[in-house]
Amino acid sequence: GMTPGSKNEWYVALALDKLKIDYIYQYMLSGGRGVRGGQVIDFVVYNPAATPVYVQGEYWHNQKTESEDILKQADAENYFKTPPILLWGDETDTKEKAYQIVMEKIGA
Repeated sequence: GMTPGSKNEWYVALALDKLKIDYIYQYMLSGGRGVRGGQVIDFVVYNPAATPVYVQGEYWHNQKTESEDILKQADAENYFKTPPILLWGDETDTKEKAYQIVMEKIGA
C-alpha cells in the first residue's frame, strides 16, 4: 500500500511478507501525528495477537528523543497489552539482516 519511510522499514516489510506475517504499516494511535500525544507506529503485526513494532533508525532515535520514544512505546504497550518489539537500524540495514531479526523477534 504505502511507500516505506526508510530502507530499514522497506526491508522489514519484505521480511514480514516473506514470512507471511499479517501487518498494518503506519498504524495511527491516539489520532496519529496530528494530535498531541498521538503517534504513528511503524508496524502492527498480527502473530497471533496485535503487537506494535518500531523500526528505530539511529538518525531519528537517539539520546535526545529517548524519553519521548519511551513514552510512546509505553503508550503503545498499554494500548496493545503487550510490549512493543524494537528493531534497530543496524539490525535492519540489509534485506538479510532484517529477515534474520524479524524471524528472531517476531517469528514465523
